[in-house]
Amino acid sequence: MILEKKNTKEKRKTEKDKNIERFLHEPHKCMPSKTPQFEEKALMAFIWDKRFMDFFQNQLGKAEYELLRKVIPKTWILGEERYVDGGLPQGKENSIDISTLGKSKRQFVLKSSGFNTNSSWGEGVLFLHKMGGKVAREKIQLAINDSNHLYIIQEFR
Repeated sequence: MILEKKNTKEKRKTEKDKNIERFLHEPHKCMPSKTPQFEEKALMAFIWDKRFMDFFQNQLGKAEYELLRKVIPKTWILGEERYVDGGLPQGKENSIDISTLGKSKRQFVLKSSGFNTNSSWGEGVLFLHKMGGKVAREKIQLAINDSNHLYIIQEFR
């Protein structure tokens, strides 16, 4: 009985070791970081979303709500433009139209939200004001077409 338990235990350890070894040597698309909550940039859009304004003001109080809006730059989720409090800049109706603004008016960054290979430590942050309008349009269009990830646009201050 003791010998059976020992053999079973060793067999499980060997299987575990093989799985770990395989994991360490096989290519991976991505591994979650130790701080996945910091990779969900879309959360910042809620404070600017008209649908949540009353909720946040009631839960936080008006002063705290206003403080958050001072600290968190205007942010919206691609595809949710109609809910941005105050609308998009220059009366634009959708994110792709941001690319038609001159560089000095296009002070925004495009960011991947959630966990993926280009969403941590500043990777995947595109400064729309540092590229030409055509390139900015292409980058925004790629993000819109990406059905696997969520993207935000955020005012660059």
